[in-house]
Order: sequence, then structure tokens, then C-alpha cells
Amino acid sequence: MQNILTITTKKHILNGKANGIEWRHKFNLDELDKDNQIYTFSFPKNLTPSISFLHGLFDASLVRLDDDFIEKYHFYGTNIKKSINNYCEITFTAIDKFANEGKTYKY
Repeated sequence: MQNILTITTKKHILNGKANGIEWRHKFNLDELDKDNQIYTFSFPKNLTPSISFLHGLFDASLVRLDDDFIEKYHFYGTNIKKSINNYCEITFTAIDKFANEGKTYKY
């Protein structure tokens, strides 16, 4: 069984950390982070999430899951992979957790 989490909106841009946190609660990500399932986020093809939105949606998951984040959560959508790569690069560099190890994260 495939676990798909679908972002549905009429907007072309999702922005704001608070908005990302709202979606985090809608998907119950705190609980999903704890299970052994793999999830795919589906974003509409015309939607671009901002870095601040992704911070609200995923920061707690990155802290909890560390490297396992990229194994647990997959992404489907036209612009989403680039946005997720940018988010991970900015986040990992900002927290200086992996910057000195030279790791790169690509989906």
C-alpha cells in the first residue's frame, strides 16, 4: 500500500512557516515520523512551496529523523524536488549539522 500525502490548494505558492506548521498538523507528521512507513508527498504541478513553508512543515521531522528523512519522505510534483533540495541544503547548512562532513542531499 502506497502512503500518499496530498497538498491541495488553489494557490500557486505556499508560504509562511505558520502555514507549513498547519499542514504539518493536518498530516499528523509528528506521529508519522515515528512509524516505519514510507510516505510520498504529492504537490500540484503549478505549486511552488517557499522555504519558510517547508521549514514549518518539515523542521521537526529533520531534527527527529536526521538522515532517515530522505528515506522516509518522497516527493512528487513538477517543482517540488528542486524546492526540497534547496530547503535541505539551507537547513542543514544553517544548523551546521552536516556542513563540515560535506554531505549533499538530493532527491
